[in-house]
Amino acid sequence: MLSAEQLSRYNQDGFVKGSHVADDATVEILRSELERVIANRDQSTPQPVHIVNLTRDETAPIWQIVNIWQASEPFRKLMEHPTLLEEVAQLTQASQLRIWHDQIQYKPAERGGVNMWHQDNPLWPVIDPPVQVTAWVALDDVDESNGCMSMVPGSHLWEIRCISWLSWRITLRCPASGKVMTSRCAAARSARVKCITTTA
Repeated sequence: MLSAEQLSRYNQDGFVKGSHVADDATVEILRSELERVIANRDQSTPQPVHIVNLTRDETAPIWQIVNIWQASEPFRKLMEHPTLLEEVAQLTQASQLRIWHDQIQYKPAERGGVNMWHQDNPLWPVIDPPVQVTAWVALDDVDESNGCMSMVPGSHLWEIRCISWLSWRITLRCPASGKVMTSRCAAARSARVKCITTTA
């Protein structure tokens, strides 16, 4: 459950760090499942997930995997995690929740691409007012040298706009299984990943 201080911070800044939603063993399972789904992406049989390289550049890919919960029971359980649901409900003040979109953005170590500054709202203009929450769950420890998110405090209060570059921001370090929840109007980006913890 988020504290009153965390709720206030979210309303002020447009993002907040939430509670951990997985132990180390579960994170290992999720990593293995991610590797399995990516490895099976080129099978000729129909797949329940949509996998695409967002950069369209094989030298700096960002693999977007949509609807992984349909191909992986551990990811379905993550999406239904009681703490995750409780905290999103607190942020939206909703008595019922609906998942609009699930995705993984996987960046291979050293060569993966960079997500540029953006706001989700112009990309997904489906609900008015914009109350959707993104819950970003890290599967590896992230910091400034390893693909962490950067956020611009208060940007969720701006008019919807195209953002190409911002100099004032906060970087959000996050341990594996930690999560960051953001307003769909908050400006965000993420850097290149330097290393990924692999499963044995």
